Amino acid sequence: MPRYVNIVSGDNTLLLDLDQEICFDMMHKTAKSNGKVVVEEFLFTNESVVKDREGNSFANQFVVSFFKEAGS
Repeated sequence: MPRYVNIVSGDNTLLLDLDQEICFDMMHKTAKSNGKVVVEEFLFTNESVVKDREGNSFANQFVVSFFKEAGS
């Protein structure tokens, strides 16, 4: 799991640093009280694995769509 994540509730997001115990506890309490927690990756960090030749980081994201064709 990445260090920085967003927990999402409706249109609200909260950035958490999972290296901080209080943030990990907050995510756990949210999951426990709501029965679930939606976690999204946080894209804007200097620790990206995608870099240019000068070492500058890029935000990266993979988007995958699934659909069922009619008659399948």
